[in-house]
Amino acid sequence: MDILILLFHVACLLVVVWPVYYVTGLLIAVGKRREQNLDYRPVEDSTVEASVKSFGRSTNTIINLYGKLSYFQSEKKANLVGYVSMAHQNVAINDPLCSPKETKETILEFAQFTQSQDKDCLLFPIDQITARQASEIGFGVLQIGKEPVFLLKEYFPEKHDPKILSSVRQVAKKGVTVSALNPIDLKDEKLGKELEEILNLWFLTRKSEKMQLISEVSPFKYSEEKKYFVARSENRIEAFLACSPIFAKNGFFIHDLIRRPTAINGISEALIIQALTTLKNEGYDFATLGIASLSGLDEPGVNSHYPLVNKLLVHTFNTHEIFMNFKSLYHFKKKFGPTSEEPAFIAFYPPKFKISYAITVGGMFSGRGLIGDVLFKWKRWKEGNQLPKPLLNLLSSTIATLPRPTPFTFGEFMSRLRFTFLVFCMNIYTYMNTTSVIGEVTPEAIRKYGFNFREFYSHKWLILVTSNFIHFNYFHLLGNMFLLLVFCGTLEFIGGSFIAALAYLISMNADAPMGMVILPLLKLTNGTAWEQTVSYMDVGASLGIMGACGALMQFLKYKGRFLSVMALITLGLSFAERKYFGLDHTFALFIGYTVAHYYLKGRRSAKTFRSLLASYDSASPRNSSILFRGRNR
Repeated sequence: MDILILLFHVACLLVVVWPVYYVTGLLIAVGKRREQNLDYRPVEDSTVEASVKSFGRSTNTIINLYGKLSYFQSEKKANLVGYVSMAHQNVAINDPLCSPKETKETILEFAQFTQSQDKDCLLFPIDQITARQASEIGFGVLQIGKEPVFLLKEYFPEKHDPKILSSVRQVAKKGVTVSALNPIDLKDEKLGKELEEILNLWFLTRKSEKMQLISEVSPFKYSEEKKYFVARSENRIEAFLACSPIFAKNGFFIHDLIRRPTAINGISEALIIQALTTLKNEGYDFATLGIASLSGLDEPGVNSHYPLVNKLLVHTFNTHEIFMNFKSLYHFKKKFGPTSEEPAFIAFYPPKFKISYAITVGGMFSGRGLIGDVLFKWKRWKEGNQLPKPLLNLLSSTIATLPRPTPFTFGEFMSRLRFTFLVFCMNIYTYMNTTSVIGEVTPEAIRKYGFNFREFYSHKWLILVTSNFIHFNYFHLLGNMFLLLVFCGTLEFIGGSFIAALAYLISMNADAPMGMVILPLLKLTNGTAWEQTVSYMDVGASLGIMGACGALMQFLKYKGRFLSVMALITLGLSFAERKYFGLDHTFALFIGYTVAHYYLKGRRSAKTFRSLLASYDSASPRNSSILFRGRNR
C-alpha cells in the first residue's frame, strides 16, 4: 500500500514537473538562438556571389549577399547551402545554391553535416522542386503558403482589375508621379537622407522590430543589382519600391515597398504596376510579390500527413493577425492578377513535426525571436505607437478613426483614462478608511453607507451613491477594480470620458429602478423573498462597472450577442443563488447599454461623426485614436 502511495505521488510530481521542464527547454532554446556570429562566413564572398548569380532561384535569394548567413559547402560539387546555426537546429535558408539535378545530393550532405552536430535539420522556405527531393530522402514536408508569380510575357497592365486601375488614375490626378530611379542616384546625399527618413517612419508602423533574415528590410544593400521606383508629389518623395534580382529565373522579387504613413491611397498599387510594366518592357521573364504565408492550406489534400498542424495554420490564417496580417496580405497580392501561384514549403528532419520548429521559424523573421516579438509588441503598445490588435478586431464597423494621435507615452495614455482612475482612487481611498486591520469592512460603515431598501424608502437616498464605494474585503475590492479597468477603462479609451462617466454614474443607481419592478412582484408572489430582498445590504462598484460593460457593447461587433450572453450570466447567477437582489446587475447592464445607444444616436443626429480616415494624420506618424461614426445621411 505504501508503495502504491509513493508511486501515486511520483506520478503527480511528474505531471507538474514535466511541462515545466519542457517549456524551460524551449525558452532556453530560444534564448540561445544562434551559436555562431551572424557575420561568420566560412566561404569567400566572391564564391557566394558567383553561386547566387548562377543558381539563385529562390524568391529572396538576395539575402545570401547580405552577409548574414553561414555556408555549408558540399565536398564533391562545391555546392552551397546558406544556413543559420540555432541551439538545436541548423536552418537552411532558401533552396540550395546548386543545379536542380544536384539538389537531393546537396540536401543529403547538409543533413549528414547537421546530424554530426547532433541537431535537427530544417529547410525553409523552399520551392516544390527542393521539397519533392527532400521528401524522397526521408524529410517531413509541410506546405506553408503560396507565392503569387508573374510570367511577364503573359502580363498585360491594362487587364488589371478596374478598381486597381482607378486607384492608379486617382494617384496621377493628385499630382503624384511614379517613375524608375537609377541606383546611381542613391549616392546623392539629399535623396539618400529623404529615403532614409521615409524608411524610419515606415518602421514605426511595423508590428515587430526591424525584420531580419527571411524578411529583412534593407532596401539599400547591394543596390547596384536592384531596381528602384519612386512616387513623387510636388515637393517630396511619398514612397519608394526596391526590387531584388532572382538571377536564375531572369526576374525580380518586388518586396521592399516603403511609404510615408501619410501617403495617399493607391500609391502602393501604382508603384507595383509601374515595376511590373517596366520589368516586362526591359525583357525580364519573371516577377513575384513574395510568399503569402499560410495561404492555400485549406485546399483538398494539402499537408495530409500533418492534419492537426495544418488545421492550426488554417485557423491562424483566417482569424489571427497579431504578428502578421496573413489574410489581408494574401488578398493584396492576389488582386494584381498573378499568372499563377506556386506553393512554398518547409522541410524538416527528423520528419516528426516539433513545437521547437515553429519557434525557430518564427525567429527567422526577426532579430529577437518569437518571445522577443511578444515583448516588443507590448513595448510598442505601452508607448502608444501601436494599439492592441485584438481590441481593434472586436470593434464594430461603425467605429472610425479621427486624426487625433494616440498617446505617445504611457503617461499620456493613462491621462486618457481620467474618469476611470478617479473612480479607482476613490474606491481605494474609501476602502482604506472603512475597513478594520484585517481588511474587513466595519459593520458601522455598512450600516451607515451601504444600500438597503428599508433605509432608501426612509428617504436616505444618498446611499445610492455611497454604497458604490464600499467593499466587503480585499477579494471584493480587487475583483471590482480589475473589472473597472477592463470595462470602464476600455470604454473611456474608445469613446471618451463623457460617455464613460455618463454610463457609470447612471448605472450605479440601478438599485432604484430594480426595486420599483421587482419588489411589487415579490410582495404579490413570494413574501419570504420580498422580506430578504428588502433587508439585503448591498455594497460595491459592480453596478457602475456593469453599466460601463453594457455601454461598451454598443461599440463592438455582434453587440446583441454580447448583451444576451452577459444578461444570461447575471440572471443565471441571481436565480442560482436565489438572490433576487442580484438582478440589479442585469438592470445596470441594460441601463448602460441604453445610455450609450441614445448618446450615440444624439451624436449622429448632430452630424458630429466623421468618416473613416487613415490611421495617420498629416501632422503626426502615430496611430489615430478611435471614436465613432454614423451612417452617412
